[in-house]
Amino acid sequence: MPERIRSHPLIVLGGAFFAWVAGVINMVGLLSATHSAVSHMTGTISHLVESGFTGNPGLAVRTGTMLLSFVSGAAISGAVTSGGSLSFRRRYGVLVFLEGLLLLLASYCFRSSNAIAGEALCALVCGMQNGMVTIVSGAIVRTTHLTGIVTDIGTHLGQVLRGGTLHWNRMRLHLGILVGFCAGGFMAGLLFYQWEYVLLDGLAGMLILIGATYMLVRHLRPDWLPGRG
Repeated sequence: MPERIRSHPLIVLGGAFFAWVAGVINMVGLLSATHSAVSHMTGTISHLVESGFTGNPGLAVRTGTMLLSFVSGAAISGAVTSGGSLSFRRRYGVLVFLEGLLLLLASYCFRSSNAIAGEALCALVCGMQNGMVTIVSGAIVRTTHLTGIVTDIGTHLGQVLRGGTLHWNRMRLHLGILVGFCAGGFMAGLLFYQWEYVLLDGLAGMLILIGATYMLVRHLRPDWLPGRG
C-alpha cells in the first residue's frame, strides 16, 4: 500500500473502526457458550487438527464449520469487491450492509441457544471484513487479527533503532488497528454480562446504517467520494 494511501484519513479511521468491530465480535465469541475466537483461524485450525488425533467428531464439525465460514466470507468479499486496489467507488457498502444483517442473525442464533451457528456467522462476518481489507490494501493490512500488525510494528521499530527512518504514516495505521481491536474487546468485555448479545444487535445496526449510507452516496452522489473508479 503506497504511503499516500496509508496516510489518507479515511484509511486510518476505517482501519481502526473495522478493527474495533472485529474486537467486539471476537470478545463476544470468547464470552459465549462456546468460548471461541471467531476473528482469526490459527487457533481454530489447531483445534481442527487436534480433533483428528483425539477422535473428537464434535470438535471437528464445529471448527471445520467455523473455518469454512471464514473462508466463505473472504470469498464473498472477493466476488463483490472485484478489484485489487482501493477505490471509494467500489461496492464496499454492500459488504458492510450484509455484515450487519449477518450479525443480527448471529445474535438471534446465540439467543436461541444455537451458539455453534452464531459463532459460524460471526466467523463469516470476520472473513468478509478481513477479505475486503486484504483486497483493498494489497494483502498488507488485516483488521481481524493482530499477529501481522504487531510484527510490522516490531520490525519497523527495530529498523528505526538501527538508524532507519520512522515512517509515521505506516505506524499510525498499524497502531490505530491495534488500539481499535483492543478497545473493541475491552468494551465488549465490560458490557457483555449486562447486555449479552444485544451488543451484536447494536453493532449490526451501526454497520447496516454505514453500509446503507455508503450505497446511497455511491449511487446518488458519487462526486462526494474521493478518488476515481
